[in-house]
Amino acid sequence: MTYSKSFLPAVGGRLAGLAGMTCLAAVLSAGAATAQTCTEDPETYIDRLGGQVVEIVSVSDGRDERKLALRDMFDEHVEIDTVARVLLGRYRRGLDDIQSDAYFQAIPGYISNLYAGQLSLLEGDDVVIEGSRQSGEADTLVQAAFTMPGGPDLGAQFRVRCVEGTQKLLDASVQGISLVITKRDEFSAYLRSNSIEDLIVILEEQQ
Repeated sequence: MTYSKSFLPAVGGRLAGLAGMTCLAAVLSAGAATAQTCTEDPETYIDRLGGQVVEIVSVSDGRDERKLALRDMFDEHVEIDTVARVLLGRYRRGLDDIQSDAYFQAIPGYISNLYAGQLSLLEGDDVVIEGSRQSGEADTLVQAAFTMPGGPDLGAQFRVRCVEGTQKLLDASVQGISLVITKRDEFSAYLRSNSIEDLIVILEEQQ
């Protein structure tokens, strides 16, 4: 899977992504409630989700159709509120009520499009679950591999959390690069020299 270009150049690379994983885990764990119980276990959930991605990519005609179908899927599966808070990082503390409302109204479509845009590039034949481990009290990291036609398997790791009885996706890392960490770093770099209003305009344009 190749990450597509966003409104900002990517910050760092594989080493930056690996270094940020511990930080991301700490941020997510700090805002998490105690572990909840879901009827579906994390490995089964990612196996099902990965299978849906492979099917959508394989049967859709063109990337635009893939992206639209995947966006509808990720509207349901991604834990939008948590991801939105992580993406904004320390800048969330400086928002007034109007700015906060505008950001959280603009970000859901952007996040769904973000996941859909990246996974629409995946053209694997199947997904194989390789195992999982706990990360903090509430999260599970599920390791998977997408079998690629004519090439080596593509490794991926998914961070999953049970929310109100339903498994939700928090992050996807491919070949050691976390999607959430990459975008969080891009948001931070942008906000160092631009306003939150400027960011909101971009998010609205990219919904």
